[in-house]
Amino acid sequence: MISLPPDIYLPDRNNSKGYDVNDESTIQNIEKIFSSNSNNFNYKASSIINGSDVNGDFFDTFSPIDSSINLGKVSFASNSCINEAITAAYAAFPKWNIMHVHDRAKIIIKFAKLLEDNQEALLKICTLEAGK
Repeated sequence: MISLPPDIYLPDRNNSKGYDVNDESTIQNIEKIFSSNSNNFNYKASSIINGSDVNGDFFDTFSPIDSSINLGKVSFASNSCINEAITAAYAAFPKWNIMHVHDRAKIIIKFAKLLEDNQEALLKICTLEAGK
């Protein structure tokens, strides 16, 4: 028997959920995501260094598809913020480098789960932000 996509790599690892764009229920679900009336998201985006938000001036950001769709506010990284991030990453690397591969994998798997848990919201916001 051929394994279904979520089970293809089991028991070694999970496979990503993904979307079957040829499946009618998937198409309806995607249409539902984009037909919701919520067009003001109120997201705030800024750099994160050592677990803390680094906020500068915030600017409203709108969808290039429709300028009435306010995606939220963004704070762009300054040169000093970029230098601080590079310094922090450089300082953190030795600890990451000696961390056991299983511990690193747990962190990456947790991040992947967060992406999947928020997949529908991310799909909508990324599409609206890109204008495609």
